[in-house]
Amino acid sequence: MPKTYLVPPAPPQNEGKTVAAWTFSALVLLGAILFALGMVTGQSVLLLVGIGAVVLAIVVGFILRTAGFGQKVKR
Repeated sequence: MPKTYLVPPAPPQNEGKTVAAWTFSALVLLGAILFALGMVTGQSVLLLVGIGAVVLAIVVGFILRTAGFGQKVKR
């Protein structure tokens, strides 16, 4: 019995560079910077704001993805 393989589908043209991805990345970077500054300066407020920014990034990224600004989902 010969084995046949289908050609895989072409990858998305945007390569994952979507509004949701850029927003998520920017907010996580901002949160990491604030967290690091809080660690260096010893200010717990900056630590909490940094953690909050990362949590906000997760929520905003999910909302943008479900609103259609993310990578198209293959079903």
